[in-house]
This record gives sequence, C-alpha cells and structure tokens, in this order.
Amino acid sequence: MADGFRTPKKLSGKQLTDQVSLINARLDILTNAMAGDVQRLNVLLFSYLKEVGKAEEIECPKCGISNIRPLIEGIEIDPRCVNCGYLLDDLPEEVFNDPAKYLEENEVVAPVGETVTDEES
Repeated sequence: MADGFRTPKKLSGKQLTDQVSLINARLDILTNAMAGDVQRLNVLLFSYLKEVGKAEEIECPKCGISNIRPLIEGIEIDPRCVNCGYLLDDLPEEVFNDPAKYLEENEVVAPVGETVTDEES
C-alpha cells in the first residue's frame, strides 16, 4: 500500500454474470455486423463473376433457391443445393460404369438434416 495502489477486489457472482452478458451482447453485435459485410461482399463478387461470364446460376427444382456457382478452373463445384442438399447436376457416367471406384474417389455427402451410414455408402 506504500505505492499508492490498492489491490483489486474480486467481483461478486452477479458482477461476473453481468460482465459475461455484456461481452456476449457485444460479440453478437460484432458477429452480425461482420456477417452482413461478408454477405454484401459475396453478392458483389458473384454479381461481377456473372457479368464477366465466370459464374452460372442454377435454380433448385426441389426448394426453388437460386444457386450461383463459379466457373473458374481449379475451383471445385459442389453439385448440391446450398439450402436443401438436393443434387443439382446429373451423376457422371462413372457412377453407372464402376460405382465402387466412384464412391472410393468421391466423398459421400448426405443432404442437410440426413446422415449417411455405412450401408448406404
């Protein structure tokens, strides 16, 4: 105490709870702001890609959501709908010629809300 500094007191349970709630509220605000910015950037990027012919827009026949996919070499395209997981593209010919080899080379992905068991794959 000779230095003029007082040792800090421990916070009570209510004070700790209030501080944690305040941190959570601020993190929620920050996350929502960042999500909005990322969404705007995504719209801007895909609008530009569509304008220069480097993106295609496919409407899902199951849920009606518009899926925009890049047509850039080296970028793997997910053949499923981003909303419901419905397969948008026809299966490649290898599936019918040698299904075991195709399943070994490609990861089996279940639609959203469903799980894949060993018997299905």
